[in-house]
Amino acid sequence: MIKLKIGLIGFGTVGTALIKRVQNNNKLVETRLGITLEIVSVLVKNKSKQRGVELAEGVVTDDVEAFFATDPQLVVEVVGGLGEVEDLVARSLASKIPVITANKELIAQKGLELFSKAESAGVDLYCEAAVAGGIPVVRVVRTSLLGEDIKIIAGILNGTCNVILTKMSDENMSYEEALKLAQDLGFAETDPHMDVSGKDSAAKIAILTSIALGRWITLEQVETKGIESISKEDIKSCKLFGYELKLIANTKIVDGNTINIGVSPTFVAKTNPLSAIKNENNAVLINGTTLGELTLSGPGAGGDPTATAVYGDLLDVAQKVIMNKQGDVLKVSGALDSSSIVEGVSKYYVSVKVKNEPGVLAKVAVIFGNSKISIQQISQLAKKDSALISLSLNECSKSDLDLCLEEIEKQAFTITVNSSYPILD
Repeated sequence: MIKLKIGLIGFGTVGTALIKRVQNNNKLVETRLGITLEIVSVLVKNKSKQRGVELAEGVVTDDVEAFFATDPQLVVEVVGGLGEVEDLVARSLASKIPVITANKELIAQKGLELFSKAESAGVDLYCEAAVAGGIPVVRVVRTSLLGEDIKIIAGILNGTCNVILTKMSDENMSYEEALKLAQDLGFAETDPHMDVSGKDSAAKIAILTSIALGRWITLEQVETKGIESISKEDIKSCKLFGYELKLIANTKIVDGNTINIGVSPTFVAKTNPLSAIKNENNAVLINGTTLGELTLSGPGAGGDPTATAVYGDLLDVAQKVIMNKQGDVLKVSGALDSSSIVEGVSKYYVSVKVKNEPGVLAKVAVIFGNSKISIQQISQLAKKDSALISLSLNECSKSDLDLCLEEIEKQAFTITVNSSYPILD
């Protein structure tokens, strides 16, 4: 039996779930692969903290040098963020130690540099758990669809936002009520900004697109809008028009050098499989020239789904270490220049609050017509002194829509332009 020494950086929810998986499945792995996984060191900030998992004396340490002194053959990082973690991962790769990470921020921000280090060292760098929790979408894009001409990647990539939007839609909660419930259930952090702002989803779609394209995209290159401003009125209008409101991360690959990429709350048609994804679940829709449409869905948040993805990478890389077949590193031919990220076109939903006066609806329609934006569907809900005009629009660019809405905002009959969201059929 071959023993493989594992060094683990991080002992939180995911780290604890991973250790339990290794301990509980070792007999199965020994039988199937002829490998014994041994966690020889766990690097933490506070080694006195109780975590509910038994490890041998001295395995848990807060000393970086003591961690590397155990000579791990494979390092797993599940801390998240940048800073010291980046240095630890870089040091591991420079020491010719393969790395598995669940750190989406690290891969999104420093992926190009780290994959280059891994290639130079001839070792593996795997990051399945950095995107979509337990869904093996990175592996699918990286290997199974390596020869596919991928045109579209669209997904629900943040469990926190999907829980909030599900509760707002199904239980008529306000954003604030749904966020509080998500926090109480453990699906949202005390500070949920990274999730609800859309930045978490932006990091994940940047990673997936970089892998599909073979050119690296940074978080700053992803146009991002979060869910903080979504109202009950938006949810009601969404249902009225026959859609579901989801936070969608979306990439359209025009060719090998030109893409449109962004994250935004989106009206999703009920015929689209993403519309049915609820609560903490994630899903990714991939469309390729020869493949057609493929949808992967499953649990996208929590310790166990993330640990499942890490564990899958761990077994994959472990076999390569034993067989001395490392170096199957993601090939990326440099960073994608921002000039290659172009504005796309989309159908849109728009709502405008106006004075309840005769002829206002017609005037709004004329402004859209003058902007060469055609209206697909329109409704008006009138109250005593005001009216809410809701419209679904045929395809247009966001810049043309913004100019049109600026013109509407200038009108004396306009109270406020409430919202505008892309539509995904």
